[in-house]
Amino acid sequence: MTLKEIIENLSAGYWIQEINTLLHYRDKYIPNKVDLKLIISEFEKWLKNYKRGRVVNWAIVGLIFYHDQFLSQVRKKGLLRPSKYSFISNTAGFAISEILKYATQLCLPKSTICYLESFSAMHELAIGVNKKVQRLSSAIRNGKDILLKGMLVTLDFIFMTGCPGDKALSSSKVDFYTKEQLAEGFSYFLYLYHTEQGVPSNACLYNFNAIHDECIDLLIDATKIRIFQEFEILVDALDYSVSLDRKSKIARIIAPTPELEKACRLGYILVRFQKSVILKSKNIEESISLEKMGSEFYKEFGDIFVDLKQEPIPRYVFQVPKIEPLIKLITQEHLFEEECLELEAASKDFMVDISDILKLKIISNVSLCMLLKVHRLFNFIRWYTASHFMPLTKTQPSLVFQSLVPSFTIESIQDMLISLVESQQAECIIDFLTWTPKTKRVFDIQYQPLVKTLRGYLVPMNILASSDIIRNSLLMSRIRFYPDGTIDPLSSLLAHVLRQHTNSVAERVQYDYEDFQGDIDTIALFDNILFVFECKNSLIPCNSYEIRTSYDSIVKGATQLTKFQTGFNRKNFRKYIENKLGWHFDSTTELVTCIVVGNRMFTGYRINGHAIRASYSLVHFIKEGTCVNQEGESICFWVKNEFTSEDLRQYIVEDLMHRTMFDSMEQYIEQYSFGKYSIEFETYYLDALKLKKGLGFKSP
Repeated sequence: MTLKEIIENLSAGYWIQEINTLLHYRDKYIPNKVDLKLIISEFEKWLKNYKRGRVVNWAIVGLIFYHDQFLSQVRKKGLLRPSKYSFISNTAGFAISEILKYATQLCLPKSTICYLESFSAMHELAIGVNKKVQRLSSAIRNGKDILLKGMLVTLDFIFMTGCPGDKALSSSKVDFYTKEQLAEGFSYFLYLYHTEQGVPSNACLYNFNAIHDECIDLLIDATKIRIFQEFEILVDALDYSVSLDRKSKIARIIAPTPELEKACRLGYILVRFQKSVILKSKNIEESISLEKMGSEFYKEFGDIFVDLKQEPIPRYVFQVPKIEPLIKLITQEHLFEEECLELEAASKDFMVDISDILKLKIISNVSLCMLLKVHRLFNFIRWYTASHFMPLTKTQPSLVFQSLVPSFTIESIQDMLISLVESQQAECIIDFLTWTPKTKRVFDIQYQPLVKTLRGYLVPMNILASSDIIRNSLLMSRIRFYPDGTIDPLSSLLAHVLRQHTNSVAERVQYDYEDFQGDIDTIALFDNILFVFECKNSLIPCNSYEIRTSYDSIVKGATQLTKFQTGFNRKNFRKYIENKLGWHFDSTTELVTCIVVGNRMFTGYRINGHAIRASYSLVHFIKEGTCVNQEGESICFWVKNEFTSEDLRQYIVEDLMHRTMFDSMEQYIEQYSFGKYSIEFETYYLDALKLKKGLGFKSP
């Protein structure tokens, strides 16, 4: 029976009244991709057109005939998120409420009910979010360009002076947020501005003191809106749940397990730790920093390249000195400290030589090396002007604010860059670093910091110079170093260290036996334990959108391992793998599976029983087995003096070290106010002293 025939046989126009009929037809219906695509398309169309009844109709059909596939598409497209509909919850919120009324009759599993209840709560919370959006929209209409410029200047000042991100403070205070979170907030504000007003002009801040407090408040509101959007993604992509207590007016956002949230936080902690290790490396220590260069340049030449202009407003204007010593410094091949840090990190993450990264063509005929030199120029300007501005922040803050974020015409910014690259390359770089709504990319000012205006560009020097130009460029260009998949450096690295201990190691093994088809990245028979590794290498995520991508990749890896695990439990499949590899298994051979990640995210977590481990941590454990604290004290976690298969089994199966890391993480609550409700987000921080003690270090 076809879907069309089933629908034609329904007597009621509101299909929720025909649930029993639809359930009756389910066994007679043969699912197909065309019908699923139609259901999703109709559901999405009527959501956008605010037709409540039709939205419910197609949701009912989707849940009855294609429950898992339908929900998977709804989650992936974010069709139930309030932000999809400008935080106006009428249609989607009504549909969710209606479906939940009939959850028992629809035989919905608990996981689906929890998901729908979470978004039902999010739609109720969205009323408060919408009020913040309306406040921003009103400010855009009334303040227009001056508020946009004021908020950008405020953010650039924060990037120059820092923002502690102190979560012990109230979320109504700007110091509660990190500068990266505030950048996300401004990005949302500029997106909203483009939606309502189009391309901004360059307004003059005649009386910045009069709007400073309003700019801070608006920036906080915009940041809260973006954080709410991140919560939506956590619910959609990572199964976080939202419970709303209407009596206390508190909504709690909780991870499906504490281990998942701990793994997310631990991933970022390990990334920061890795950067501190790189900073101590010989290559970094021997390099001069751009910060020092800019400061030394100011000490030598003073303010001769900074002019105080009085019209149309008092402000300092920086003239790029086209003098031979500076041009030589900017164009030199020798890398500065900040550049070494970014390149060393990228080299580790992608497992490629720094020289190969620098040669990579990011756009048209522009290499990363060229882009790095342009970034170097802006970084120099940032630190040179900071040397001039910082002493004035206490005595003449208004003058500093009015001097930040210079405006360039198209010709002047190109003229500044052509001392470093060709004219055509300069145009490409400017376009690459500028966001427009036509790109349909989620805007983040740290990725594209040039703000297009009617007459040219606003250039927030501190934001631009602070961005990780290597990582951001690779992510925006979506370039992969090994696109054809024939080379997997992560698998090769793991295989190389395993071969030091066993000859039975293989890479990229494809199998096809009866119902089992797939591939294994790295497999090793060590003593009588079969280790199977699925390797995933991607960039370190900087927001929830990128976390979702990393998580999806890990889930795919877990699916591959589960498939192999299921097959390995069958005698004939085991024999097939034996013959393929030329190895021997017996009835006591133990299978150990592991997902290896290059970006350190979700390390310590398990998906369907498969442990997740960071690649370099795993390799270091196999090679040395040690953990070293900041005082230089070292502890070896091998059972004996030499590495054995039991050591590797304990590291993966028994969460050796990772269990202690998780046990050393303490919960804290981040609280955000949205109208009459407060959102409490449960997360964790790492107690360093507790970790040291748990690992067995003697020094405090």
